[in-house]
Amino acid sequence: MTQTPINPTDPISNEGLDPHHQAQDSFEQETADFYRAEEAEAIENQELQKQKEKEEKLSRPITYDIPVLGTLAELENNITSGVIDFASDAIGLVPWLKPIDNWWDNNSRRSQHPAYKMIRDASSIIIPSMVGGTAITGTAKGAVWAQKLPTITKTLGNVAAWAGVDTTVAMISSHSKTDDNLAATLENWLGVDIPWATREGDSPDIRWKKNVFEAAGLASGVELLGAAFSLGKKAKLFPRDTGAAEIIAKRDEQLSLFDDPVTAAVESRRQARKAAQADEMIDSINADPEGLQYNAFVNDLGEDSAGKAVTDLEADPLLAKVHQTQIQNNIGTSNGRMAPVADERFQKKLMTALNSNERAKQLDQLFDALSPNIDAVVSNGVKDVKITSEQMNRSVDNLTQAIYGRDLSFKEFEFIVDDMKTTVFNSNAILDEEQWTIASKAFKNAYDRLFDPNQMRASAMLTQNAADTVADTAAGAIMLGDTVDTSRQWEIMFKKLNLLGTEVKANEYILSKAKEYRKLKASGDVPSLIQWMNRQGDEFDIYLKGVKESNGKLEQELSRIAKENPNYLKPFKEVYDATNGKVDDLDKMHKFVENHIGFIKKAFIDGNPEVPSVIVKGLQGVRINSLLSGLSAGSAAIGNSVLTAVKPVAVLAGAKLTGEDKVFQRALWVYGGIDENIRRAWKVMQSEWQLAKRNPQAAMMRGRADLAKSQIERMEYMDSVAEAWKLDGENGKYAMWQVAKGLTWWNKQFFVKYGTNALYAIDGFTNSFMASGIARARAYDDLYAKTNGSFHRADFRKVQRDLYDQAFDANGLLTDSAAKFASQEIALNLDNATVRAFDKFLDHVPAAKGLFMFPRTGVNAFEVGWSFNPLSNIGPAMTKARKVLGARTGQQKLAALAEHGLDTMKDPDLAFATLKSEYIGRQIMGSSVVMGVGMLALNGVITGAGPQDDAEKRRMMAMGWKPFSIKDPITGAWRSYKGFEPFASLMGLTADVIYQANRVDQSVTEDILRKIGHAITMNVTNDTFIAGFEPLAGLISRDPSAWTRFWAQQTDMLIPYKGVRSVLNNVVAGQLRDVDNDFGSYMKNANKFLFAGDEDLPKMLDIYTGKPIRHYNKLINAANAFLPMFKSNGGMEPWRQWLLSTGWDGLQKIRVNPDTTLPLDAKDRQFVNNWIAKNSNLDIQIQQLMTEDDGYWNKYLQEYVQRRGLQNQEDYPIKKTLLYHRLNEIHDRAFRGAMDALNTHKDENYSTIGREIKNRNRELQRGDLKGAQQTQKRIRTLLRETRNK
Repeated sequence: MTQTPINPTDPISNEGLDPHHQAQDSFEQETADFYRAEEAEAIENQELQKQKEKEEKLSRPITYDIPVLGTLAELENNITSGVIDFASDAIGLVPWLKPIDNWWDNNSRRSQHPAYKMIRDASSIIIPSMVGGTAITGTAKGAVWAQKLPTITKTLGNVAAWAGVDTTVAMISSHSKTDDNLAATLENWLGVDIPWATREGDSPDIRWKKNVFEAAGLASGVELLGAAFSLGKKAKLFPRDTGAAEIIAKRDEQLSLFDDPVTAAVESRRQARKAAQADEMIDSINADPEGLQYNAFVNDLGEDSAGKAVTDLEADPLLAKVHQTQIQNNIGTSNGRMAPVADERFQKKLMTALNSNERAKQLDQLFDALSPNIDAVVSNGVKDVKITSEQMNRSVDNLTQAIYGRDLSFKEFEFIVDDMKTTVFNSNAILDEEQWTIASKAFKNAYDRLFDPNQMRASAMLTQNAADTVADTAAGAIMLGDTVDTSRQWEIMFKKLNLLGTEVKANEYILSKAKEYRKLKASGDVPSLIQWMNRQGDEFDIYLKGVKESNGKLEQELSRIAKENPNYLKPFKEVYDATNGKVDDLDKMHKFVENHIGFIKKAFIDGNPEVPSVIVKGLQGVRINSLLSGLSAGSAAIGNSVLTAVKPVAVLAGAKLTGEDKVFQRALWVYGGIDENIRRAWKVMQSEWQLAKRNPQAAMMRGRADLAKSQIERMEYMDSVAEAWKLDGENGKYAMWQVAKGLTWWNKQFFVKYGTNALYAIDGFTNSFMASGIARARAYDDLYAKTNGSFHRADFRKVQRDLYDQAFDANGLLTDSAAKFASQEIALNLDNATVRAFDKFLDHVPAAKGLFMFPRTGVNAFEVGWSFNPLSNIGPAMTKARKVLGARTGQQKLAALAEHGLDTMKDPDLAFATLKSEYIGRQIMGSSVVMGVGMLALNGVITGAGPQDDAEKRRMMAMGWKPFSIKDPITGAWRSYKGFEPFASLMGLTADVIYQANRVDQSVTEDILRKIGHAITMNVTNDTFIAGFEPLAGLISRDPSAWTRFWAQQTDMLIPYKGVRSVLNNVVAGQLRDVDNDFGSYMKNANKFLFAGDEDLPKMLDIYTGKPIRHYNKLINAANAFLPMFKSNGGMEPWRQWLLSTGWDGLQKIRVNPDTTLPLDAKDRQFVNNWIAKNSNLDIQIQQLMTEDDGYWNKYLQEYVQRRGLQNQEDYPIKKTLLYHRLNEIHDRAFRGAMDALNTHKDENYSTIGREIKNRNRELQRGDLKGAQQTQKRIRTLLRETRNK
């Protein structure tokens, strides 16, 4: 109540009041005294009751507390209390009786449990409203409602009177005053507003509410609901044949046993409940005859306790069918449940069926109960609606399809079963009478035990019933809250889940066998088909037994977890479902989910890659997004464009060379319409970009396989597990999962993955372009076949547009297999055995992903690049090109078409001829490239990968040599052709062949296998796949610098925007720097745009010219940063090319300080390098040597090569020649001058350090360890002082 309570014991003065008011005050005083005495007595009685209950509890055989909802008396008291609440509020309307109302509100016994409060609040409105309505309506007839309530309530039909009474009740009840209004009170509890009696009493929505309360053990709430809606409309059933009439009559006869609707609603439910509880008690006693464990049905703690909850009461198959139709068609229901299709006894019998025969009999019985041919009339809340028998049958089929029709539709299943009947019937034409009889029996046996569609229909209704019960019982358990023992509710859910799981798996098995039959039927072997059919019943028994054992084990495990580890109950069930039952106990679950948050064990060698670490996957996602933040999308766009443009050129060239005129003519139609194709592709690209921004997860699933990351959305169970960890105090695990979620969140952000999104959009463009080509090819084939080539362009345009639209599904996903292959080939993203094998390796060794970032791209680049090789049809591997060019038989040609997704083309011969022409065209283009590059290489204006020896290659690069470069014939500058796919690999390979054949310092046969292997691997797969082996070799050899460099690289890639930072490095600080071998220096070099000065990363000068290495003007730097190919590689002057051609590589031999004998540090190396660059004029000295005596040394080298022949360097070493002696002398002289300058620069400290080192070594030889230690300390001090100068 909202008013301030009045204490009836407060003294009230009578002074100044008239006798009437004095009398009233006196009455109030007496009333207060009475209630004060009553209150004291009530308190005393409560204490006595508590003592009595304690003594009874101690005397029970069970020695522990079992929290239950409460006794029947308490539940009944809730309803009674609600009615008295109303009566007390009515008394309170009389001013001088207000103290009584206040006292009741303050002192009435009220349970604080929300469930009790709900019932009490609702009863304080519902029951008085019903009684009040009867009294008002029957005022003219006399107020005899107390004696004749059941009879009078039958005549209550005046809706206006009910509404008026409800309004009065709302004005009186204190619950209405504290709530917003009466409607809000009823809405909170019933889910409906007033006048509730006009609602359909057995509607699906009311069934749902009853189910929840029944599952919670709140029988009083169920009965209150039954009473509240007993006067409403009921669904009316109308028979359409005699059999249905008899069943409906029998059904109605049971309802007529009670005098009035209220009693019928309450009492019938009560009887069903008691019968079900009696069955549970018997089952419990049989299961535990000695009573070792507590059971509410045996150890009676109250008729209405949560521990005695039962479900699926008052089963009514016909009404269930009506309700299912209402639910599917939204007729008078919004959150409804159908009536139970079978009671608990039936369900237990089905679950204990020993074999498929017994199961089939049970389901046949259930279908018979569902099958009567009836119509029904129900209310939709506004008017009556007729539901026909056909609608009901259709709703049952819809339900069956929804539950079981995922892999094979229910209609297809019925068709297959009908085909079984026809096949067996017609087999008498090929089988004798005895065999035909056996076949008929085999079919009947299989049909009766597996393939009867009516059994599947009955099973679907029962499965839906079980699923509803699980959901409603869960809602009931939640409503009861944590203060109540809900183990009975969990038990109910586990049993229903067992039933549900068994039936789902049984029907999935049946449907799989139907599909198996369809395949066997296609073979035409009827005798084998009959034998197969004869085995089905026994094989189903074996399967069913295994399913029941598995589900029984699951039920036991769930029960154990509910008792011992209830926090893990929900996560366990979710993990069980997500793994399709593979994780079937709690220990397995813990190991399973801990894999998702593993790092140390999962990041390096993953022993269980099938269960990925979300943290490791998240970090890999961070790395990929960081790398792709730069110009990767632009490079991909150009690469895709080049390959797209090459495709028609290859087809046309190949067709022309081979004389395939039909292919040539077809290609002109296929590769036309460029303007329309571009507009389509642009539109798709924009759509894919928007999708990637809006739903990155969906974009990832339809995008590149090599960019796919962990799908945390499929791990909803991990949030439940994390909550359980949190409750159990597993804070470390909980924190790791939050880290995993944080990484996932980061990787989804648009500002992080815009590079990845751009790749998705570019691939969308390519998808559309290829779909246009395939649509045009199909349109040409169709029209050519129909018109023999005489068709109009308008017809072609219309057909190809329709076919283009058909290439995509409703979500815009490309589904045409030929277009998908062509697009993925261009995007270098096709799947094959090599890719799968390498992906499997990387799954087991996640650490290797830092070395091999995009193996799928590398493998595809190899195959596409190799297809342009003139020798691609005789390659070492059975590539797609080799299969096509080598196909001779029809089977080989069809297999090649299928591998390219072209097996669905209308004219396979023409499709194969076109495909072969494309590969021949690629060879023609490749041959042209080889010839041109060969001429350039002979003239020394193009380079490849270089020497097979990595150390030699590094020394050459230090001297100014540039790999994969071509000389610009106009400017004379050298430019990199890397990225010019698909020709870059072929260009490099050709250049390397010429280089190795013309080397001065080695014969062509020397180390021939390494030369060939290096030329192929470095040109075909460099930068994408095999490039990862170079740092790997350093790691395996335990090179300290390799490990330091590796960790710096991996760390740098985990910092956002690696791609952007690389661009900035090239633009702002493109010069080569001298980097110390420590982690910090490598990190600075990876971000050198932040360290533009010489203090941290000294710039390297070209030792020959004195100019900074890779020092270009800002315009060239910017161009190099953004150009995907033909970047400026600086100069390779004639004298430099001559020096490189001699094979001399002594520049990079290890130089040490002659005084200290220690290797030079970074600052000293910079000093020596820069001193030589500025003071030695090496470039002039080399030019003078090159031109000495009118080209003498060129003649000298030619003679050396001629006399060496095929001898190797051990037999005829070039390093011992006079030319090499002269080159060594020039460079050594420069280094001696630099070292003298260094020592002078360091104030002779190096001489002192050298002497101290000699002293230390002598002391060690004498055994003076202490003296040697002190000397070494002085050496370190001197070195530190020297380096800081």
